[in-house]
Amino acid sequence: MVAFDSLARDFLKAELRYGNVYTSNGVGDFVRPLFEHYQETIPVNAILVRADSGFTTHKLYSVCEDFQSLYVNPLKSNRNLGKITKRFIFVDDNVFF
Repeated sequence: MVAFDSLARDFLKAELRYGNVYTSNGVGDFVRPLFEHYQETIPVNAILVRADSGFTTHKLYSVCEDFQSLYVNPLKSNRNLGKITKRFIFVDDNVFF
């Protein structure tokens, strides 16, 4: 796992894992110290976390919400979710299917 500060373009942290470990395993424990560090050193009130779809897990969301942070994560393709959201997708004031 690797974390970067996209605004400052700084490398923040990395963690090597075995190749057979599922992507989202340990993501909450990985990001929590980053939030704690920022909270102690540079108190900011708006951190936006963007992660790949493999990191989309309730553990990441929980850490972000604990620190009142925003998060944006793409979701993996899901047929049921696609059916539900179809009616909410608009392009140029037209429903997009």
